[in-house]
Amino acid sequence: MEDVIFCVSNRVQLNLDDTGTLNPFEDVAEGKYYYEPVLWAYYHNPQITGGTDENHFSPKKDCTREQIVTFLWKAAGAPEPSSTDNPFNDVKSGKYYFKAVMWAVENNITGGVSANQFGVGQPCMREQAMTFLWKASGSPEPKTSNNPFNDVKSGKYYFKAVMWAVENNITGGVSAKKFGVGKTCTRAQIVTFLYEADKLLHVVKDLSVNSYGRLTITVVNGSGSLTYRFQKLNQTSGAWETVVTKTSSNRTITLDSSMGGTFRCVITDANGYTITSGTVLAAYG
Repeated sequence: MEDVIFCVSNRVQLNLDDTGTLNPFEDVAEGKYYYEPVLWAYYHNPQITGGTDENHFSPKKDCTREQIVTFLWKAAGAPEPSSTDNPFNDVKSGKYYFKAVMWAVENNITGGVSANQFGVGQPCMREQAMTFLWKASGSPEPKTSNNPFNDVKSGKYYFKAVMWAVENNITGGVSAKKFGVGKTCTRAQIVTFLYEADKLLHVVKDLSVNSYGRLTITVVNGSGSLTYRFQKLNQTSGAWETVVTKTSSNRTITLDSSMGGTFRCVITDANGYTITSGTVLAAYG
């Protein structure tokens, strides 16, 4: 079935695909590898991207570092950063990417290109994009170190990120033996990577405790059941001991600690990937 075009005026036309979804972009054709990802990003709540103007997505345009961090932040629900303490002199308050960068920094997704520069305006490389996605997913250990790429060397900061991305079909590289290290990502590629990784983006809003000892862990985004293992630090042996295990599709889990102590939560998804929260001290039981 061909696209249905309703001519509303001599200036506006509505393009509906086979599913009845309105496609606002003239440069995003049905059948392109990025077609579904672009519409997913456009209709996501909150909207991940609205294009470069009303009628163009600009799929071949380079994606900058601030753009991909903003895409990630919105995919995670656009959470308010807990701090606006800004280490970067090229990230100005009031810019569309300000909160996104603050959120990314406090969640260890990026530390910038230097201590005081985020790298605004710099194109995002393929290995940087995989590292952002991997860190946003909790930096899970890849299940294998079987590396098909001769341009991805063990020990590089992006090695585990690329291995994780390949085994989860987020990317297959630019060829059978080349990942494409150093190659710039386009807007179409970034949105497609994010679309493929979305189910794995279990962004953790860290563990908290109230004055009565109730522990709360919240996971933002992702899908499917998660296994939550609340662990307490054994002060004598220094080992973490699991006190309660819960498996649930709920994204907010609470636990009333029976005694004081230091706690953390280890979260495992259906793919076997593990995310470990920060620690909290529960003073009351």
